[in-house]
Amino acid sequence: MRRPGNTGRNRDACFGAIVQGLDRPGPVEPVPGLGLLRWGQMYIRKDSLGGAVAAMAMAAALLGSAGSAGAVTVNGTDSVYNYGGTLVADLGSTSPVEISLPAGSGRILTFSSVSGLVEITPAPSPFGPHGPDGSDAVFAMNIDPAAGLSGIMSANVGYLSGVFLNGSEGAGPAPATLDFSAGGIGETFTSLTPLTDQVFFIGDGRTGTGAGARQWFYVPDDATTLVLGLVDGYGYTGAPNAYFDNSGAFDVNLNLSAVPEPGGWSLMLVGFGCIAGTLRSARRLRAHRTAMAEAA
Repeated sequence: MRRPGNTGRNRDACFGAIVQGLDRPGPVEPVPGLGLLRWGQMYIRKDSLGGAVAAMAMAAALLGSAGSAGAVTVNGTDSVYNYGGTLVADLGSTSPVEISLPAGSGRILTFSSVSGLVEITPAPSPFGPHGPDGSDAVFAMNIDPAAGLSGIMSANVGYLSGVFLNGSEGAGPAPATLDFSAGGIGETFTSLTPLTDQVFFIGDGRTGTGAGARQWFYVPDDATTLVLGLVDGYGYTGAPNAYFDNSGAFDVNLNLSAVPEPGGWSLMLVGFGCIAGTLRSARRLRAHRTAMAEAA
């Protein structure tokens, strides 16, 4: 009979692979005499299915919580084209919200909540105020590129918009205009990968108005700033303009997180597979010891 190998040492390596895949500091250390693994302030049993499940839950929780969060208010007069203190839109517009981004790759922007009401025509408007997904009761929107940024097309107007900057705006031609109408990308996408300087639709950050899954916005690797604001224009076409009659604001709660690089995912998968294998080895080892004890 072949004697099963040292499963404890193998499990240590498995948990270590998961942690390395998550790109988290701190070693996984065995606790002598207790059959536990310690990672920071967390203790996990090495020889149980519960330990494997705990490791998977730990990975999922860390992937969901990694990064930073913030809350900002975006006014109805804030134009994304007025970034950097410039006044590209008309005199009724104001500067947008600008958020510095930590450097890195694999960054994902999500929105835990976007609320509030904005009115983009003189109040009282026959169309009334609307939420962050905008209003489709007026016209479609087709705004031209300006200030080194792309234009934007959509069926709705007056929604929360964003653009990523890298500090070299205007050095080359503006990127292609994204179309968020039903004939283009639409507004119910699950994820979006905009380029730097490419204005994009955010709305309430969900696949449905006030409902659905959170949409993922992949941050370009060279992006250093996120700009939040609105897009407007006379007749909702042409140059960005006509902010003077806008009112209201959106309250925005956003999250920036990172996902493991492809090599990190591979390590995690190896770790999870390794755990399953060592659990089977542990069962064989217990059966072997039981058989030896009964034979004695």
